[in-house]
Amino acid sequence: MYVVVSVAIADEGSCNGRLKKYPNGSVFLDQDCNKCHCINGNIICTIMNGCEVPPGVCRFNGNTFYEGESIGHPDDCITCKCKEDGNLLCTLTCDL
Repeated sequence: MYVVVSVAIADEGSCNGRLKKYPNGSVFLDQDCNKCHCINGNIICTIMNGCEVPPGVCRFNGNTFYEGESIGHPDDCITCKCKEDGNLLCTLTCDL
């Protein structure tokens, strides 16, 4: 089953997602782990139930992040990045 997510049409057929802009033709996972496609300014997603997160994708606090992306942590003294294996690499940034 596919669902069209209502979005404003952006420049050059790109799509405005919840947190970022996607180029026309790109494929990505939304925050509910649905596989989505940006097609001429529209985001079209498959409905997935209990899907597995593919390599290079991390899930944290219900959000999806991609390899190399920085992830905000509730503790301001911790910064995290998404690793290729789907795990987060977090470091302490404040002195104890």
